[in-house]
Amino acid sequence: MFIAAGCGGGGGTSLPTLSIDDVTLAEGNEGTTPFVFTVTMSAASSTDVTVDYASTDGTATVAAGDYTAVSGTLTITAGETSGTITVLVNGDTKVEPDETFTVTLSNASGATIADAVGTGTIIDDDFERKLLASDGEAYAYFGLPVSLDGNRALVGACGDNDNGTDSGSAYIFDLQ
Repeated sequence: MFIAAGCGGGGGTSLPTLSIDDVTLAEGNEGTTPFVFTVTMSAASSTDVTVDYASTDGTATVAAGDYTAVSGTLTITAGETSGTITVLVNGDTKVEPDETFTVTLSNASGATIADAVGTGTIIDDDFERKLLASDGEAYAYFGLPVSLDGNRALVGACGDNDNGTDSGSAYIFDLQ
């Protein structure tokens, strides 16, 4: 058996790889916040590199108005090693958990994809109003919860002293 060494293998150049980063930002209370995902190439190419991208709902959804969907083709021009994809996240004042969505790369030309998914994490920057003793009158003793129902709280304030010793009041608050 004869095996020819060095024939038919390797010798070609390997393609650069593409990776997309993750972005974590607060949403803001109004307007939009740009979430800028950076797509990085492992090495510069002598030709333009293209890659398709699309956003996908996670716990953040387009239907709920959390962000604006994006899709398209990113071109990284010859000699460059990165490009960006911007997703606009809508600010609000709703108290809610942090939410996520993804941007997925596909169909690369002139490169291969090493990390195809970038996760956008929307940090909720809205907080429930907290009642403090300084919000009431002297000796109001805020903070004795009595009941919670949906977005309404009934908070007891024993020792409110409007009607003498050992009296109290109850306050109803609508949470927003």
